[in-house]
Amino acid sequence: MKNNLVVFVLLITVSSLFSQAISPDVFKISPSRFSIYESPNSSTTYCLSMLSSAYVEYKRPFFDLIVPETLPENNLIPYDELLFSSIHSLLYEYKNYDGQFNLTAYSIFALGNYNRLGRVTLEILNESILPNKNYLEMIYQWAKPYLVKTFNSLTYKEQKRLLVKLSMAERYVLNVMKEKNTAKYNRWLKANGYEYEFEDKLVGFLNRRIDKKQWKIEDCEYWINELKTQFIPLLKNKNQLKSHYQVSDIINDKYMIACDHIAYYYILDKKYNKVFKDKFRLIQFNGPEELLAYPELDYDKIQKFNINAQGEIKMGITVN
Repeated sequence: MKNNLVVFVLLITVSSLFSQAISPDVFKISPSRFSIYESPNSSTTYCLSMLSSAYVEYKRPFFDLIVPETLPENNLIPYDELLFSSIHSLLYEYKNYDGQFNLTAYSIFALGNYNRLGRVTLEILNESILPNKNYLEMIYQWAKPYLVKTFNSLTYKEQKRLLVKLSMAERYVLNVMKEKNTAKYNRWLKANGYEYEFEDKLVGFLNRRIDKKQWKIEDCEYWINELKTQFIPLLKNKNQLKSHYQVSDIINDKYMIACDHIAYYYILDKKYNKVFKDKFRLIQFNGPEELLAYPELDYDKIQKFNINAQGEIKMGITVN
C-alpha cells in the first residue's frame, strides 16, 4: 500500500544549473551512469536485481523550494521530499521502463519514494488529508507550478502517455464506477487500442478512495478533469522536431546532446537535426574536447567523438 497511496495525491495535490540554450521553464535532465555494479567476484549485478537489466541512473532535480507553513500537517508530512521524488519519477520512469519491462509496478503514475513515509504519516494522509477537499486544493495550488514545469520538460510521447492514462481513468470512473458496466469499459479500451494497457496504479488509487469513503465518484471526476484541463493545452506539437527530445548538455554554440522518450541519446545541431545517425544509451563529456558514447546499457563498448578548435565534431575510434 505504501507504494501506491500517494500516487494521485502528488498529481492532484502536489536543477541543476541550466545551460544558456535550455529554457528555464523546463527541468534539465541529468544522466549520471548505468545501474550496473561490479560484485566482489567480478560478475555484473544490477541496482534493481529483480529486473536483471540495466538502465540509466539520473540525478534528482533539486532547487530552492519553499513549503508554506499553511500546508496541512506540514511538520509531519515531508512535502519537499515527496515533490522532488515525484518530479524525478515523472521525468525518468517512462524512459527507463516503458516498453522494456512488463511490470505494472513501474507504472508512469508510480510517483515518489513512499518508503520514506512512516506509519504515522500514512495515517495522517488517510484520516485528515485525503478526505478534505480544501486541504487537497491547497496542496495542489502549491505543487501545480512544479508539475507544470515537469510536464513541459517531457517529450511529446511522454506527455501523450500521461494524458492517455488520465483518459483511461476518466473512462473507468464513468463506465465501471458510475454505470457498473465493466464490459463497456473493456470495449472502449479495445476500440481505442488500449486493450493491452494497464493502469492499476491510478485506478487502484481511485478505488481505494471510494472504498475508504474518503471520496465520492464526483471527487474522482473532479480531479481527473482538473488535471486534463491543466495539461492538455500544454501538449507539444508532434510535428516539431524539438518536441521529441530533451536536451541534457550543450556541447557548444553549434551542437548539443539530447535524448528521446525512451532514453536513446543523440548528437543534434541547434535545429534538432541528428548530426550522426547513431543512437546511444548514454553520451558524456570526457574533458572539453572529447565525448564518450555508449551504444548499449553497459561500459563494454565506447564510441569516441572528438571536438576540434572550431567546434566541429568528428567520430573517433571505437573501444571494445
